[in-house]
Amino acid sequence: MASDEIREDQRNSKELENKKIEESVKDTNYTFIFVGKTGTGKSSLCSRISGSDKFQDSDSGESKTSEPQMAQSNHFGVSVTVVDTAGIMDTSVTSQEANIKSRDDMYKAIALCPPGGKRAIILVLKYLDRFTDADKECVRIVETIFGDECLEKNCIIIMTHGDVFDKRNQKRNLTFENWCQREQGELRTWFEKCKKRILLFRKNDEDLEMNEKQIKNLIQMTDTLDESYTNEKFEVAKRKHKRLLLNAKLPNLLETFQNNLNELKGEINSEDLNLDQLKSLKSKAIKLFNDLEEEDDVYYRKDEQSVLHEPKSQAKQNIDHINDRIVNMLKKLLVKDIDILKRKIQSCESLDNLDKLEKETNQLNERFSQHGLIVSHQAIDIDENRNDFNLQSADLRVFQNVIDQMKELSEIINEKRKELISVQNLQKIRSRFKSLKRDFRCIPKIDYSNQARFDTLNETYLLLNSIQRSDSTASLIAEIAEFQEEAEKSVFTDQPCWYCCEIL
Repeated sequence: MASDEIREDQRNSKELENKKIEESVKDTNYTFIFVGKTGTGKSSLCSRISGSDKFQDSDSGESKTSEPQMAQSNHFGVSVTVVDTAGIMDTSVTSQEANIKSRDDMYKAIALCPPGGKRAIILVLKYLDRFTDADKECVRIVETIFGDECLEKNCIIIMTHGDVFDKRNQKRNLTFENWCQREQGELRTWFEKCKKRILLFRKNDEDLEMNEKQIKNLIQMTDTLDESYTNEKFEVAKRKHKRLLLNAKLPNLLETFQNNLNELKGEINSEDLNLDQLKSLKSKAIKLFNDLEEEDDVYYRKDEQSVLHEPKSQAKQNIDHINDRIVNMLKKLLVKDIDILKRKIQSCESLDNLDKLEKETNQLNERFSQHGLIVSHQAIDIDENRNDFNLQSADLRVFQNVIDQMKELSEIINEKRKELISVQNLQKIRSRFKSLKRDFRCIPKIDYSNQARFDTLNETYLLLNSIQRSDSTASLIAEIAEFQEEAEKSVFTDQPCWYCCEIL
């Protein structure tokens, strides 16, 4: 019974302690990014914290983690995420390959981190490991990848194999804190850089309480960090690292880009280029510029000029040159089509043909939409859905006088339509006038009925009133007016004497 009470007291005491820990932590989400040299026990440490078996470790110095791994668990009411990276200075690859692989692994590791919460970089060292040049290189890579201030502001050192420490120092009654204070040389420099944020982790899979205590210490120490390691910080560090790589390969890179730019410029200066060829060259020029932009996505101090400023400027000039040729060629083709239509319209002699030409004018939009232009009588715009030439709004300024010509073309069509309608109406009047004269001449002289002559005269008045006076209608008006006088004389002068007719 007494033993049950003791266990109950222990359980209550542990629950109370956990509750105090939950109340003391400052966040609800903690992420730990584990980095370190191969063989330090880093992956085994990740397994113990997360309770996951996905992390594999080796004390042999040969890395078993080929890609970053992530696992989540819950401790003291908060979410804990551990991200394990392949060993820095991986012994399975060459030194140069290890540098590149370490950089790429860190990019992937950051991508695995959940957003928000507290983040810490955990530098894992193995107790009693001899401090070598490889260790110095490991720290240099960490600072290069995560930023110069990552040790001071965002890093915690965990020494593994704490059980070995206990065995070696138990009789000497040497605490881990005292051991850290005694250390000299490079290791002491690291400790001071991390502001003595150092923890000793022991490996004992059966002692769950000790494991939880170690996790508690890690969480509480994370709350003391000057700053949480954010995505923004990593992006800056990433760009700084890319700057170092860019500087290293800059001479060869400049030579390669300059050769490509010169070759492209030679192709652009060729006179006999059609739209398809210009389109292909523009795509090539844009890709070259984008390649330069991608290489130049590195860290620069404020007001510092890009080391790729000159080739980027040349690449932009190439794009602008090609674009100007494309826009001017489109303008030239459009103006040519407009001029052809003008000549056709001006020589058009029937309304049916004019209708066809007006339809052809409207089809200009269909022909030029394949080049990314929307052509109408009112404006020329860019068709974003078919803008294969990547035209910009500023390019439309070139087409301003073309818009004026399109408006003029519309006016020419309207004027021509009025002209053809007028001609058509005159033809009808001429035809009716001819018929009227013929019918009038056919009235017998001895036909003393006045009605037919009056009808002819009235219709003559109507014909004259329906004609618009102009140079082209002057002769017809004179001819009808002359006939009108003849008709009036016939009606009002050449009438028989009705008295004489009665005597006869």
